[in-house]
Amino acid sequence: MKETKVTIYKKSNVKTSSMHKKELLRTAVYCRVSTEHEAQKSSLLIQKKAFEDLVKKEPRLLLTEVYMDQGKSGGSREKREAFNHMIRHCYEGKIDLVITKSISRFGRNLADTAECIRDLKGLGVPVYFEEEHLNTMDPSADLVIFMLAAIAQEELNAHSRSIRWVLQQSACLGKPSRAVCYGYEKNRDAQWKIVPSEAEKIQLIFQMAAEQNLYEELIYRLNDMERKEGSSFTWNKNKVYRILKKEEYMGDILTHKTISIDYLTHRQVKNKGLSVQYYIKDHHEPIISRELFHTVQAVLWDRYRCKKIQKDTEKITYIY
Repeated sequence: MKETKVTIYKKSNVKTSSMHKKELLRTAVYCRVSTEHEAQKSSLLIQKKAFEDLVKKEPRLLLTEVYMDQGKSGGSREKREAFNHMIRHCYEGKIDLVITKSISRFGRNLADTAECIRDLKGLGVPVYFEEEHLNTMDPSADLVIFMLAAIAQEELNAHSRSIRWVLQQSACLGKPSRAVCYGYEKNRDAQWKIVPSEAEKIQLIFQMAAEQNLYEELIYRLNDMERKEGSSFTWNKNKVYRILKKEEYMGDILTHKTISIDYLTHRQVKNKGLSVQYYIKDHHEPIISRELFHTVQAVLWDRYRCKKIQKDTEKITYIY
């Protein structure tokens, strides 16, 4: 990191004893990386060390805490626990100055970034962006900060579109990028490999469902197997039902079942014609046969239809 000198501004109308010129400014450092990748972990530690050294060189600064968010997107502050923890400490009067690497590290959501900066300025807490050499208490920096925050948000949008395109192309080529479901694990070649102990439970679930056993009986059998294996995992009706609907267990994959409709919050919704889907047959080794899977789907449909008829019947008012 290049040599940096932190320029300190203070608001004269803010009555905070720690802002007195003879007292040290309690300084917080905020660091963030957006993925869990090993290189990103190293980047986080490098950021932390560099800013610790920076604060130590400034005689008026006292490092209080380094707040670090790892594997968190800057699109929303909702899941950034360390960031929210830092903001809360600012409101509690524990912090006089925040230092971070850049505007994009502070946040990539223009509205969030602007709101946080405005709130912190109201508290008399400046934010110093090391890379841009900008201090939020400098009146001449407002427009530049706003423009850079807008650019950071658009960069996130472009990155999100690029990732979606890559995922679509991979799926089109029969190589979907997705996590394995229960019953499988990935080998070194990223191929799906059956986990025998889990596959045994999958086979039991489908077999008992095809024989139209009650959910209660099936769940009791599964939890009994877990207890004998010394596992704390607990089965319930929802977990069983989700497994029964997965075509993955007959070796196929349907891509993009859910999609993100907001690149800032990454909120997922069911894909009902919003994006192209690909059905990849024989993608991996099946745990159950196709015949068994389709038999179970027919059983589930019959159960659904019977329940619907029962509910509709209950709504009828009979007049004699």
